[in-house]
Amino acid sequence: MMKKLICAVLTAAMLVSLTGCLHTHNFSEATCTEPMTCAECGAKEGEPLGHTFAEATCDKAKTCSVCGATEGEPLGHTVSIGTCRRCGKSVNYDEVSDMLDYYKSAKNYLDTAYQYVVGASASLGLDYVYREYCTAYDYVAKYQIALKKVSDICDKHPELKKLSSALRAIRYYVIIKPESSSATDLVKFTDQLVEVLTLDEEYLKEAKNWANGQ
Repeated sequence: MMKKLICAVLTAAMLVSLTGCLHTHNFSEATCTEPMTCAECGAKEGEPLGHTFAEATCDKAKTCSVCGATEGEPLGHTVSIGTCRRCGKSVNYDEVSDMLDYYKSAKNYLDTAYQYVVGASASLGLDYVYREYCTAYDYVAKYQIALKKVSDICDKHPELKKLSSALRAIRYYVIIKPESSSATDLVKFTDQLVEVLTLDEEYLKEAKNWANGQ
């Protein structure tokens, strides 16, 4: 009797050592990082499934379609402003809108200066023309100052390098206020205003070239 009992104990011990436990495993499904795992004893079987990564995009790193794990970094957009050539999304277009608003506001000053000059009739006397030109000068100065907001945006983005250059040419162009009502001083100011208008047209040309390339 004792011999049978000892044999039974030894047999049970052997079964435990071979199977690890005496119960039927309750395995959960394998995941990307874990094999099938018994919910009761923690025993494992098989291998993890491994991640199923979708390719990285401009906005997202490589992402597992099963568990959502990520790897690496997003690719990033091909531009800092404008239309991304990889994904087609508009990047920082709120700043493009701001640029347009700031430029329109600044251009109003230049247009006003131009109107003062073309409306100053010499028949009313050179002193009158001189006063109108002085007012025009003040508006040109306001125009140059107002363009700084446009420059601040352009300077942030490599794609707008040519626009930045065109804006600097306008902002740092030295226009001199008429010193007197002499015809020489008035003609000199007129020539300078024409140069500012030309620089403004060159900026608009660069802006259109950039916009057409989007």
